[in-house]
Amino acid sequence: MKLHLHSLVAVLLGLPLVWGDSFDDKANELLASTKVRGFVVAIKVPEKTDPVIRAYGKISAASNADAVTIDTAFMMASVSKPFAGAALAKMIEQGLIHPDDDIEAVIPVGYGETNYLNTRHRTSQVTFRHVATHRSGLRAGIPDVLGTRGKVNPSYGPTGAYFGTAVGNPSCSMMKDVKGFYRDYMEDGAPDTTVGRADLSVYPGGTFDWYTNADGANAWSANAAGATSTYSNFGIGYIAALVEHKTGISFSQYCNTNLFGPLGMTNTKWHRDELPTTTQQAIPVQSNGDGTYLDVGHYCFIDYASGQLYTTANDAAKWGNEMLSKGTTTLWSSATAAHVFGCQEVDATDSLLPEADCEFSLVWEYLGAAKKDNQIAANSWMAAFQNYDWTDSVQHGGEEAGITSHFIIFPSAGAYGVVMINSAGKNEMDTIAAEAPKTILGALFPEAPNPQTSTPSPAPGPPCFPASLYTSVITQATHLVDSAALAFSGFWA
Repeated sequence: MKLHLHSLVAVLLGLPLVWGDSFDDKANELLASTKVRGFVVAIKVPEKTDPVIRAYGKISAASNADAVTIDTAFMMASVSKPFAGAALAKMIEQGLIHPDDDIEAVIPVGYGETNYLNTRHRTSQVTFRHVATHRSGLRAGIPDVLGTRGKVNPSYGPTGAYFGTAVGNPSCSMMKDVKGFYRDYMEDGAPDTTVGRADLSVYPGGTFDWYTNADGANAWSANAAGATSTYSNFGIGYIAALVEHKTGISFSQYCNTNLFGPLGMTNTKWHRDELPTTTQQAIPVQSNGDGTYLDVGHYCFIDYASGQLYTTANDAAKWGNEMLSKGTTTLWSSATAAHVFGCQEVDATDSLLPEADCEFSLVWEYLGAAKKDNQIAANSWMAAFQNYDWTDSVQHGGEEAGITSHFIIFPSAGAYGVVMINSAGKNEMDTIAAEAPKTILGALFPEAPNPQTSTPSPAPGPPCFPASLYTSVITQATHLVDSAALAFSGFWA
């Protein structure tokens, strides 16, 4: 095995080896074994003040691609959803809504009832809690439609995303009018919105689009609100429109002002074109499973709140640090935190589900102490967390074309882990790629320092070498090594 820079400097200075060696060794092994192109991690273990934040691999499929850094922006896929839930939490904190309010309360006068009501279940109101726990009765997603180029989905690909087939929304114009899209998709009759209609055609110059394809009834499933759990990208995407209806400002602006800004998350944005121009971006990549890769390219969703948030490892760690207090340090009160981290699912009679049966808090997938043993038995990667306190613990995973991610938080244990990967498998049968985020988190948590194997304090220097200077040399050498390791991370792989 190659001698790492950390080890070399430690030998030269006569210092004890630092814990980062085993962590980096394992991370690079995982980079190779999972066949992912690049990933970032932020891992916080109990009784350690700072998280481990690291980057590995490349930002694209190109052979000369730049190395990923901890300030590279990744699309989070479905891990974006809890951040949409956080926007609802902030509105709860501000007294703008209550979880059990009917969403009709924020829908403007003049909108058709199918914008807030499943007409097959007229006596069943749809609440914010229903939407945030996938029990609204809204359909699972916006369906593909059949055009002259075959099946088309409402995404775009100016750099070849989805390999040129996603011509449904080529300029992303509707990303800035989410209210308009949802109104017209969920409305019976002729559409009212004109913004972006040309960019939503199934084929260039065509007249058939998602507005024409949809009507109010088509937006809803056969299930009444609360009756059953149906994972809904369409429903979580609707949160952006509901926030805009209530606040009168764009969803992106609301999140920047109320969530990301207060935490200093300057590289976290819902729209890629809103990222700082200096922020490096990871390109979604297809892993062919044999060590070769193909750039999927950048793309966007109409229902972007369900999966299009961009962030970096550094910013994700800022979110994780805040969530260790359940958000009460900066974002909201303990009363609101109970919605974010406690079971929120209700059945058709509005009765809260038992903790052991509960799947969701406020958009987060709810783990919780009562589910610990069963979760670990069913998910081998969770064995890394078996000694943690699972009270009010949550997680969420995500996978889109060329992107996979996972975020898990144990607030009562003082631990969290997030991994973002800029590659996904070629098809749904590629279980190694699909499971890569869990594999990486499960393997790297034991490599991070913990209370039993904490790094010892530096020993005093020899009499002729003042201890203060010795400590200074250690600190500066560590910073130098970390910088060099980051620059040469691709070389050691």
